[in-house]
Amino acid sequence: MTSENHKQDGITIVGGRPMHRAIDAAQLPKGVEQVLTLAALDHTFRQRVAQDPVTAAQEKGIQLDEIEAKLLQSTKPDRLAQMSEKLVIPKKPGRRQFIKAVSASIVAMVTGKAVMLCSGCTGADTWVDDKDPLQKWMDLGGHTCYVYLPKTVVAYPQSAAPVLVTLHGQGETCLSNVQRWYNTADMYGFSLISVNWTEEAITPEDKDKLIADLPQILDNFNNQYAIDRSNLYLSSRGESTPMIWEAGFLRDNQLWSGVVFLGGVPGGDWENNSAQLIEGIKTDPPALYYVIGKEDPEYSQAVAFCEAADQAGVDLHKDEVEGSTSRAVLSFSEIWTWIERHGR
Repeated sequence: MTSENHKQDGITIVGGRPMHRAIDAAQLPKGVEQVLTLAALDHTFRQRVAQDPVTAAQEKGIQLDEIEAKLLQSTKPDRLAQMSEKLVIPKKPGRRQFIKAVSASIVAMVTGKAVMLCSGCTGADTWVDDKDPLQKWMDLGGHTCYVYLPKTVVAYPQSAAPVLVTLHGQGETCLSNVQRWYNTADMYGFSLISVNWTEEAITPEDKDKLIADLPQILDNFNNQYAIDRSNLYLSSRGESTPMIWEAGFLRDNQLWSGVVFLGGVPGGDWENNSAQLIEGIKTDPPALYYVIGKEDPEYSQAVAFCEAADQAGVDLHKDEVEGSTSRAVLSFSEIWTWIERHGR
């Protein structure tokens, strides 16, 4: 709540009992985070956000970029209100604790589920200075992307760095890929571009357009952060694997050095029609690291695909894990070092 005892742009955060300090407006997160935070504290503003979030933000002096405005406008009013109501303001405010709750609400808004998520799921500790890793939404090639930049890229944006473009599973958000990969990105100095495809690529035509737009996504990203075009990689999860198969192995381009499949299987009946399905593979395909869960419903199809890909000359590492891929504990450092070493 606002207080006349504090300077005009201050705000006191209440979490069950009054706090002993005010949070300056300069310390608050910006954009969508600030809209949700103020809506959690102010019931009247919450109602205004549910009715017209962009106008409500403007009336409060909150600056929204184009992608943030699009995200708010595409969210149903009852969902916006629900996200604000579920936002938990910590009793000991600080940048680390505060941003966890806000980030979790944003994830919940995108997924449509009013649940709180752990900071590991959101990569939440991103409200830091320019020398630390950076996460942000970007509109790249006309697609909504969540980008993770390790320290080296933030510090030297004009120094060419490897890039991993990722597509999440059907029941996830693009932030899920940050949870999987960010420690490895920090360790090896590559950028993550996670595309929010489930919100935009609904029809087969939409999916085909996304596949065709991947080079443009890289070009747009390269306008701000230099990319190493000899070290570009793709990763899929589950239902997005057919799209990554199409982009990395069937399209006539030489962009991608290596590909990771985390479960899923390229489309088609590989057990009975592998010879025909593999015919379209391009010359000099990228290296492939394929994680297969023995309890995955598509396990037998995945094994048949691997046999066909190996016979077609794909440099393939098949990692069969006990149980399902979704429950497997994986070493993403090991995955990265393999595709970097074997990539063309």
